[in-house]
Amino acid sequence: MSYDTHMLLALANLAACGGVFVLCIQRMALMDKHTTKFTWRANYSILLTCSVASGFSPIFFSEWPGIGSVAITTAFLVILLTSSAWRNGVPWYARRYRHERRSSK
Repeated sequence: MSYDTHMLLALANLAACGGVFVLCIQRMALMDKHTTKFTWRANYSILLTCSVASGFSPIFFSEWPGIGSVAITTAFLVILLTSSAWRNGVPWYARRYRHERRSSK
């Protein structure tokens, strides 16, 4: 691939990783250790770290992202954007206590 193609893929990957980063920060802001299960907080922390590492891979690892990594990062972004369960706060299945379940009307 040419240098221009590498730069275009790197910018697309950085934009998708930035979107994943922002969504992870927003969801982690809704969580606290008293109401949210540890596994959910850990999963979003790991996803946040991976999005930073992937977005800045040309700087951190001297490795250009390929089409596959851009596609996977974009898929994560689409999954996070289309998830409607987080619109009203932490969903019932991520809460530590299940009795806090909201009725869906």
